Amino acid sequence: MQQQLGRRGVAAGLALGLAFAGVLTGPVAAAPGGSKSPGAVVEAPRQVTGGPNPVRLFDIPAVAVDPTNPNNVVVAVGDARNGGCGLRVSRDGGLSWSTAVETLLPEPTDFCIQRALGPVMAPVFGSDGALHVAMSQSNPKTDAANGPIGLVVANTSDLGATHQTVTVAKGETTPFNPADYGAAGPAQEGNSWHKFMGMAVDPANPDRLYLVWRWLVWGKDLRQLQGDFVVRPYFSTSADGGKTWTKPIDILTVTQGEKAFGSGDATVVVGPDGTVYGFAKESVKPVPAGQTAPLPRFLMFKSTDKGQTWTTTAVNEGVARIGNPEAAIDAKTGRIYLAYEQRGAATPTGTPPNPSDILLTTSSDGGKTWSKPLTISDDPPAKRADQYYPGISVAPNGRVDVAWHDFRNDPFFFAGQEGNMGTAVGQRYWDVYYSYSTDNGATWSPNLRLTNPSIDAKHGATFNNIDTRGPIGIDSSNEAAYVAWADSRATVGENEAEDAYLARVRFATMPELGAATSSSGGSHLSWAVVGAGAALGAGGVLLLILFARSKGAGGAQRAPAPKKSASSA
Repeated sequence: MQQQLGRRGVAAGLALGLAFAGVLTGPVAAAPGGSKSPGAVVEAPRQVTGGPNPVRLFDIPAVAVDPTNPNNVVVAVGDARNGGCGLRVSRDGGLSWSTAVETLLPEPTDFCIQRALGPVMAPVFGSDGALHVAMSQSNPKTDAANGPIGLVVANTSDLGATHQTVTVAKGETTPFNPADYGAAGPAQEGNSWHKFMGMAVDPANPDRLYLVWRWLVWGKDLRQLQGDFVVRPYFSTSADGGKTWTKPIDILTVTQGEKAFGSGDATVVVGPDGTVYGFAKESVKPVPAGQTAPLPRFLMFKSTDKGQTWTTTAVNEGVARIGNPEAAIDAKTGRIYLAYEQRGAATPTGTPPNPSDILLTTSSDGGKTWSKPLTISDDPPAKRADQYYPGISVAPNGRVDVAWHDFRNDPFFFAGQEGNMGTAVGQRYWDVYYSYSTDNGATWSPNLRLTNPSIDAKHGATFNNIDTRGPIGIDSSNEAAYVAWADSRATVGENEAEDAYLARVRFATMPELGAATSSSGGSHLSWAVVGAGAALGAGGVLLLILFARSKGAGGAQRAPAPKKSASSA
């Protein structure tokens, strides 16, 4: 028996090493030629970025699929350490990638956002195939570490071969009086920050774009007012394909309906009738010591006249410790979906904290009513593992795709002391998981693991050190869901490099997504040798630590049919 296990361990170790390199490419079973698969096939991840710089940090990649040609897929991602907001392009459904442009920002020294927080980009295609990419902009050579942050949009009709970048909101030093927003503190100057944006295109008019983002003012003296920070949702629109933009407005100052102190990160979608829906988590005004603060709500900002007037309503009555919502909409039916993380109330000292789960709620009547939230993550509740920052998209045929960061396979995890990142004690190895629904979110497939191997949080920055995590990048065609994330598997030593990786979950017969060498400069061959050698040299250890956790990962796998969500909240 031991000899048999040993042979299996060597074989599995070799398979693991090759899987690390992305060499296991084919599905377990293929659908008949030209016909649709009865379920999802998860394919091995592909490295999209790379290069010789050992400290590169390609964080928070975002994905967009061209509705006029689903073979055109873009990954928008910047390097948090070295600057630039770049665009990677595939013209064959994710099989191969090239760098369309190193940076879309006006100056090559600009950063998508400040180094310490990681870049954020929002790409979106119009129905005419034009691509628009919103980005934060800062310049570390001329600004202090917490200097102004502006907001720009790049427009391209040829997948980045040529582009024009325009300014939507300038990052500048600005006077700020907290009393104007009901907060404490003296009037002073600070640096305006325009960041964490969402962008959408009217499905009936590709020239009409909508942009929402988070605005705040930051300065040396304002740091003392952290408890009274005012974060507001800002909005601008373009009627000419992104060439010009309206003057940014604070939605909360022009809205009718619910009033709020502020909001977190904002997202936006547009219905088939042109109605605009923006969503953000409410920022609750601090209360004096000894008083109980109200629970934050999800706010919906709605406009039926292209952003001229707005109404604000609350999606829920308030929930303890929820994350920012990510929104998607069915372009045919107008059904809205919100995905988010929720931890629940704090637990008493000495009691394990509540885990962070991924939930979803939906509305079929323009946000008038919302379904009871369903928990999409289906990991064993007893382990109390955490899930964070979902991304969501809806395919043209109505399939709903959700992906997120997940710690369920971490062998070192235990529900210990709660830290800045949730149950941070012992939290080290994380994965990307995915689920889909084909019945308007009523039932969901079993969770599918997309990463192989798990990602070590001791490297990179997504869950380490400066903590640059953000929503998983995801977009969908009828044939496949494309999911992107920051992955530190190519780190050498203590350099903490991170690259953008992408996996495809396909629902139709397509050329298989393997792990060929990236044209972006990534060295897959060297990683293959290292991965295979390490697996062979330490097969038993890897089997215990990684292979035991790799159920559902690997080259390609077929998913079971959807089932009801594990629980509801």
